[in-house]
Amino acid sequence: MGKVVSLIDFVPYFPYIETSSDNSLQNETYDWVEKQKDLGNKGEKIVELYLKEKHNSTKVTKQKDDSAGYDLDVDIPGVVPYIEVKTTSERKKHFLVSYNEIKVAKEKGSDYQIYFVCLKNKVEGTIYVIENPFVTLGLNKVFETTNSNNIARLKIGSIEVEILNFENFKRIDDEISRAVIKQVMDD
Repeated sequence: MGKVVSLIDFVPYFPYIETSSDNSLQNETYDWVEKQKDLGNKGEKIVELYLKEKHNSTKVTKQKDDSAGYDLDVDIPGVVPYIEVKTTSERKKHFLVSYNEIKVAKEKGSDYQIYFVCLKNKVEGTIYVIENPFVTLGLNKVFETTNSNNIARLKIGSIEVEILNFENFKRIDDEISRAVIKQVMDD
């Protein structure tokens, strides 16, 4: 089997913001950040509505605490209780995982999943489920590194995960997911 993911050390990229009389660069950066937040919120809404519709349940709630390390609390029998949602648009196959998300994924193990929402356009997309991402994505290899003399421990702030082979993940592309994606993207 070929390589499934590529883990890349990541330093967040934020364009250099220079204060100018018209604030154009600052406004452009702000717009980019707002678009990313909006895309992430749509992905979370898609997964929340999908799980509610699929399981005919209201027991899916958005996590209000950003430091929780996951986005959705799920109380449905047979469904993993802790879900982190990652959303991308177009043809991007990568997402960021924070140190806190890695830590929580390690603690929760098989009770933690990442739903990776790949939106192709304004009304189409696919959802991939990454089970136990701490092991599946190899996050255990970057979580903590201790040198051989046990002198120092490196904790990664965030990493970028690039999916190289989607065949290893559960793919959700059914009538319910298509309807929910269209509904959320139309709003």
